[in-house]
Amino acid sequence: MSSGHPTIRCCICELALDLLKQSMRGIMSCCWYLTSYLCTGVLAQSFLFSGSRSPMTNVSDLIRSIEHVKEEVPRLRTGDTVRVHTRIVEGDRERLQVFQGIVIRQQGSGAARTFTVRRVASHGIGVERTFPLHSPRVEKIEVVSRAQVRRAKLYFLRGRRGKSARLKEERERA
Repeated sequence: MSSGHPTIRCCICELALDLLKQSMRGIMSCCWYLTSYLCTGVLAQSFLFSGSRSPMTNVSDLIRSIEHVKEEVPRLRTGDTVRVHTRIVEGDRERLQVFQGIVIRQQGSGAARTFTVRRVASHGIGVERTFPLHSPRVEKIEVVSRAQVRRAKLYFLRGRRGKSARLKEERERA
């Protein structure tokens, strides 16, 4: 049987729609990407006839092969002061915008990994932005400094102002 056979296409579309309903741990966009490929029959043969016992193993392998993960990403930790360069599109022009602040949380894994950066803008107003780590819009991430923290989420910084909002800087090891 070829991958373009209508019965196989129908079966694959049903499997892809089941994936969408389950949403596979919040990677809905990846599932939509998977559906568009499977419904065209491009990956049907490798999907159905890879010889694995469990179809879910095939699906997870397929999703992993489709995910676009950047190779060179700095090792971020909560409490790091980072400078994130993002590509902004305004009409037909593109420019880079820099956002510098403290990483207050990280979540997700693989291609869906995100991190939230908080900075205090003018007049003491706190601004938080969440960036996908592997997004093509994130041009580069620079780690400016590291801080000693004992928590994974630094939400307590939201209620702090001035000197109490500072974090203890980590010393370089010799």
